[in-house]
Amino acid sequence: MTRKVLITGGLGYFGVTLANLLKKNPEALAWGGPPEEITEIELLDIVAESPNKRELDADLTVLVDDLQSEGTIDYFAERKYDTIFHFGGVPSGGCQRRPELGYQNVKATETVLEIAARTEGRTRVIFASSLLAFENIDHVNGRTRPNAEKPYGKSKRLSEEAGMRYSERVDFRGLRVSTVIANRAPSTASTAFWYTLPNNVLRGKDCVVPVSPEFMHPLVWIDDVMEGFVGLHNLPEEQLVDSRGEPYRVFNVPSQSVTAEQWVTAVQGQECEWI
Repeated sequence: MTRKVLITGGLGYFGVTLANLLKKNPEALAWGGPPEEITEIELLDIVAESPNKRELDADLTVLVDDLQSEGTIDYFAERKYDTIFHFGGVPSGGCQRRPELGYQNVKATETVLEIAARTEGRTRVIFASSLLAFENIDHVNGRTRPNAEKPYGKSKRLSEEAGMRYSERVDFRGLRVSTVIANRAPSTASTAFWYTLPNNVLRGKDCVVPVSPEFMHPLVWIDDVMEGFVGLHNLPEEQLVDSRGEPYRVFNVPSQSVTAEQWVTAVQGQECEWI
């Protein structure tokens, strides 16, 4: 059987990293049985160029389109994807500056879900959510439900809720991710300084940390995130349960919380100015 995968936000860091991983390991994914070969990988993005594109395997197909454009749902439903990894969306920094953009994130997710629902068979949708779906909660576990009201976190919470509503027609699964550490291109995410700090140190640049030394934040390595997306995809649907054994479809990537001072100390050899 041929297997076809779409990655939205395809020229973002997650999209390029996952696409390259699947290209190198075409039997990395499974659909309820042993791994099967992926015969086609397509990346969808609203832009044709990105700093991440130079890292993309040259044989991969990039489609430039807007999920909000007319005819999008029918066009992509006809392409009959077995799995859609939905990474596309406005990052946290963009939503902070323009709160109304959070609504676009929700609409894009609903569009992806409708594409999957109109596709023949039970299409799997893997959604990149965020721990910012939680607010003012010291400890998050499998029984904690999202409560965010700030624009970006709320957009993730509402997108998760949309996925749960579609779960009778679509095999929806979500993974909440904290700030991802990797050698990556600049981002407009509000937490970008956590990964630009070591990159600046490696380049011999001065750096300013815009939080207090005791400020604590969860971090996770990019390889662990990719492993999480692949592992969640391959999990048999009957095993999608929360910590109480009740059916649930959105899970948290384990992360390590560190203070800003600990993070700076770990990145040795460079003086940082505290604000």
